[in-house]
Amino acid sequence: FDIVAIDRICFVIYIVELLLRLYIYQQQFCYSWWNVADAFVVTMSTLGEFVQNEIQNASLLRLVRVVRVVRILRVITMFQELYLMLASLASTMRTIFWACILFGLVLGILALLAVEVLHPAQKKIYAETDSSDCAR
Repeated sequence: FDIVAIDRICFVIYIVELLLRLYIYQQQFCYSWWNVADAFVVTMSTLGEFVQNEIQNASLLRLVRVVRVVRILRVITMFQELYLMLASLASTMRTIFWACILFGLVLGILALLAVEVLHPAQKKIYAETDSSDCAR
């Protein structure tokens, strides 16, 4: 599949979902912040599809199209197990970040130590060997 085709399929699904929610909720549609946000994103995406040919540099409209992905967050909160897994993954990211920082520090210290220990030995080996054919 082409990425444009997948984008269009998702776009049509979003429009159909929004229209169905408008039909079902009618006046109560505007009471939910998620519904208003979804309507804004879908409206801006629809506007972007029509205006894209006239305005080549419509970065704001492209940004709104990316925001459609954020709508998936609403689905995540519906499934408790999925939400728990993602929350656990997000909480471990902080630990992984600090572990990488610590690993980098230890690696840097060991590299400095290796240079201090190996450099004199390398100088000695270089002095003892015939290095006339070496380009250095």
